[in-house]
Amino acid sequence: MVTETGFFAASNSGRGFKNYYEQIFGRADRIFVVKGGPGTGKSRFMNDVAGHAEGAGWSAEYYYCSSDPASLDGVLLCNEGRCVAVIDGTPPHPWEPALPGVKEEIVNLGEFWDTEKLREAGEQIRKLTEKRAELWRMVYRWLAGCLDMCGVIKSIGAACLDFEAVREGAEALLAGVPDGEKWSIRPALISSVGMSGNVSSEHFIRNAATLLVIKDRHMTAHILLGEVIRLAQAKKLSVMVSYDPIDADRIDGLFIEGNRVAVVVGEPGLGRESINISMDEFITLPDKKMRARAEYAERCRAAMLAGAVDVLDEIRACHFKLEEIYTSAMNFEAKEAFTREFCQKYFPK
Repeated sequence: MVTETGFFAASNSGRGFKNYYEQIFGRADRIFVVKGGPGTGKSRFMNDVAGHAEGAGWSAEYYYCSSDPASLDGVLLCNEGRCVAVIDGTPPHPWEPALPGVKEEIVNLGEFWDTEKLREAGEQIRKLTEKRAELWRMVYRWLAGCLDMCGVIKSIGAACLDFEAVREGAEALLAGVPDGEKWSIRPALISSVGMSGNVSSEHFIRNAATLLVIKDRHMTAHILLGEVIRLAQAKKLSVMVSYDPIDADRIDGLFIEGNRVAVVVGEPGLGRESINISMDEFITLPDKKMRARAEYAERCRAAMLAGAVDVLDEIRACHFKLEEIYTSAMNFEAKEAFTREFCQKYFPK
């Protein structure tokens, strides 16, 4: 599955749920933390607010849920140097206000549900919630094995890498990029593994003036990207960085904001003109024995990822059953009226 724009603010990783909320949304001057159950319209609320804000002259960055990319985890709205975040503050990414009423405000969509209706369905909600939690534990066991296999492949690749050639390659990549004014780096994930399987965003690709595509070999591309980031810091560039959803230590893309230069790991032929680089330029291929180990580790990695995706499909069924229960208990007419009032109050046109 591919989304045309937007990013992910978290990932289902080999070490459990990985959350980038603080690095992404913590810089906002004001944060609205949306609370509510599944199916209560949290994503719709954030999407409506962002759409209204854009109409009032604000820029918007959309961050989608890593588990359900059809839903939003948050939006970052900026205008004339001021930023406002509207985020989903429910588990697994709860946000506890540090300066309640000063920086953070709670938006409670639970005000629009029928508590008695939910209590009547309480036993069903409890069973579905417990089943979903157990399934998530199983997913993370599969992903932990997937991460272990990534470690095997990375160790084989690193042993074959010419690090001096990598440094020279990174310098060549940034040779034509002028220095910036201030170094900054922030997460903006362009891939995820969730209830829809593997999902990627084309945001970097579509918004780049210059696109560089790195064809990986034995998971070594992240080392080249790490060198590019080191040089970007020296050149005082502003960089958005994407991390692999399963192996958060591995960078899978970056975007230099002022110059609109994107560097992504992938296969050539992404539907637009690109400069293509192969990691084969920087490695000495391993001997037959090590190649066989790397290939076996890759098959194991793919099998474990498939196992995780299979369980995620079961989670999807649980999740949507819970959504149906909560949706049936909501007064959406009152909730949408509240949304309109909220938009007019905080983002007047």
